[in-house]
Amino acid sequence: MRAFGGVLGACALAVLAYPVHAADFDYSSLIGKWQVQGVKVSGNGAQALVNNDPQYMGAVVEFDAGKITWIKGTKAKPIDPTSDNCNAAPKLTPADHNDADAGYKVKGGYNILCGSQGWGPGAVVLPVQPDTVSLYWYDGGILSLKRENVAGNGSGSGSAGGAAKVATAGQASASGAGDCGNAATQADMNECADKSFKKSDADLNGVYKQIEQRLKDNADTKKLLVTAQRAWVAFRDAECTFQTSGSSQSSIYPMVYSMCLDTVTQSRVRTLEAYLNCAEGDTSCPVPAGN
Repeated sequence: MRAFGGVLGACALAVLAYPVHAADFDYSSLIGKWQVQGVKVSGNGAQALVNNDPQYMGAVVEFDAGKITWIKGTKAKPIDPTSDNCNAAPKLTPADHNDADAGYKVKGGYNILCGSQGWGPGAVVLPVQPDTVSLYWYDGGILSLKRENVAGNGSGSGSAGGAAKVATAGQASASGAGDCGNAATQADMNECADKSFKKSDADLNGVYKQIEQRLKDNADTKKLLVTAQRAWVAFRDAECTFQTSGSSQSSIYPMVYSMCLDTVTQSRVRTLEAYLNCAEGDTSCPVPAGN
């Protein structure tokens, strides 16, 4: 039996962006390393945790095809391999129709099974962004996990072969943003989220300037680029204001707003990078191929 039960879908951390459709999500979607970047506590829990609890902030879990391993704990909560890790083949099953004795009932969520048994407290994962999920964990804790090095996983809209032509700005962002895994106060976490967004914004400006250079001899298309970018900026700001409105009066608001800006900006970076990697003669691409 899990530490707490009930319908918890409404309690997911308010760091929401593009919805991830259930049909597109399976265990393979989790493969990789994920870092805890937020903690929310359900009102139904044992109250052993607090929001953004330092026991979990910055911890890292790796989902592999044959196991699940917490590879980085925290000073407040070292890893317990006997209860925290899974050494059997994991899989997912729907969690939106569990009965009361099965614990969590999360609309759109998935039970994470370790072999035939529930992992940890009978964990449930809920996809909320392309690279962010909520993990329903011990003591009423809902952990916001963000995939590490998201821009290096080939998720852009360009081809895998073309990606080698231009170094991805997102990779530079992941390697240069600094280690904020040990941020202990909300102010520190707010600052880290802001720094991450600013790095992604600088990456975006760099890619944008490359496209401008490619279009220097095509004034009409360059004007369309400027119009599209201005419209995208307006969309980004309005979207993130809407997405984070539920926490606008909370101390976590600067963090979740910056995280939203960061996520949307990284998506835009990948889109523009794909334009730079179009093949010669591709009439569906507005940007000419580079030399």
